[in-house]
Amino acid sequence: AAAFGADLVARWSEALDADAVNGSAPDELRLRFGDLLNAERLGASPPPAYRAALLRRVREVGFSGFFSFDARTQPPLVAARHANRWDAWQHALIFGWVCERTAGAECGASYFDVLKWLPWLKLEAPLMAQPPAGTHAPADEWRLYAAQLSAVTHVVYTLGDYDQRRLDPSLLPAEFAFLQRALPAALELRMPEAVGEVADCLKAFGLAEASYAPLQAA
Repeated sequence: AAAFGADLVARWSEALDADAVNGSAPDELRLRFGDLLNAERLGASPPPAYRAALLRRVREVGFSGFFSFDARTQPPLVAARHANRWDAWQHALIFGWVCERTAGAECGASYFDVLKWLPWLKLEAPLMAQPPAGTHAPADEWRLYAAQLSAVTHVVYTLGDYDQRRLDPSLLPAEFAFLQRALPAALELRMPEAVGEVADCLKAFGLAEASYAPLQAA
């Protein structure tokens, strides 16, 4: 699998075009930026001209150009492409994490500039105790729950550097409890991707797989 992944990354690197970066819209540029870090973490070396052009465009657009708010001084705002504040904040959080791990990147705000708004966000739109009841629940409620679930898992992923370190549940007690409730709910609602992400996060908190295996088998 590792060799197959390395081969795909090498092919991706060969196809990169520095000129294409200049015409990229912010959302496409953000995805290219994430791909750059993923490739370099796998040992690839994208063409220097492409890398330089990408970092220059990221610097020019700046954090507020990507997310319509300045995380250094403003809480997350909802742009047209985001479902709610949790959705906007999650994308900003991942972007900040990518920026801090990409050598030479200047984004206008840091990962911790974004992370610091988590307590405010939980006051503004508290974590839901359970997913909306029934398939006929309002769509906005489902979008909020889905955004919260995705955001919480990515808080755990990024703080743990994507399975590189364990986290103490006391660091994020509300989020830990939220994930514990989310696992059986995701199983009941047949949400396989959510099940996998939540299980990963519970393991990152040090919860032994045996302790939640009965839930997975239910």
